[in-house]
Amino acid sequence: MVVASLRALAACSPASTAPESDAGPIPTPPPGPPEEAADVQVLRVVDSDTIDGTVERVRYIGIDTPEVNARCADEATRLNQDLLGDSQVRLVPDEENRHVYGRILRYVYVGNIHLNLELAKRGVAGVLSIPPNTRHADSFKEAVATARAGGIGCLWDPAGLAAEARARASATPTPTERLLVTRFRANAAGLDQENLNDEYVAIVNLGPDLEIGGWTVRDRADHTYVFPAYTWPTGVELRLHTGSGTDCGTVLTYIYED
Repeated sequence: MVVASLRALAACSPASTAPESDAGPIPTPPPGPPEEAADVQVLRVVDSDTIDGTVERVRYIGIDTPEVNARCADEATRLNQDLLGDSQVRLVPDEENRHVYGRILRYVYVGNIHLNLELAKRGVAGVLSIPPNTRHADSFKEAVATARAGGIGCLWDPAGLAAEARARASATPTPTERLLVTRFRANAAGLDQENLNDEYVAIVNLGPDLEIGGWTVRDRADHTYVFPAYTWPTGVELRLHTGSGTDCGTVLTYIYED
């Protein structure tokens, strides 16, 4: 879950005092040694594609479900909960054990039900194929295509899609071509968990003033920052940090729970 706010303009910054350096590519962790499948008890359903097991938090591989507060998010989470029940689950790895934020990546099975695939079949998940974890990518694509063609599930319900299309048509166009990423520091100095504020992206608005309340920034690990109500002046650079701190003016903090 992402928690953030934009407060009044003032001179402040995130807690980190680490020096800036040039941005680097998004770090990809080594896959590590292959792990065996394991049976675990689910302690808590976090959302539609994440659970807390007896060891740590697990992210489902290969599917993309609605973010919190998005259309169909509640329906997807409820279905995930219903399919899981109180049973133990079997966690099966692919090529990588973890994603860039350290969370375990797994295919989840309840008895003979492949839960990742079932969510796609039921119309509450899309496809999210990130190599090298693509063992079931073709099955996920086929399931999503079938659900979409048949109007199955909340994501592909014709009435819901029509309402979403009307909302988009009436919304102010988002001139993303006028935004420029000027700096991108993907790897903090030292240990990431001790210096998260040293990871950030800086974006400048090259177009007219923009009302960006509700806009989002999303990374490939499914963390999403939702901008609060804010008028982004032309020529102003916003810097979005990962970690903890106080949002202030053009310095924002992207806080997430793992």
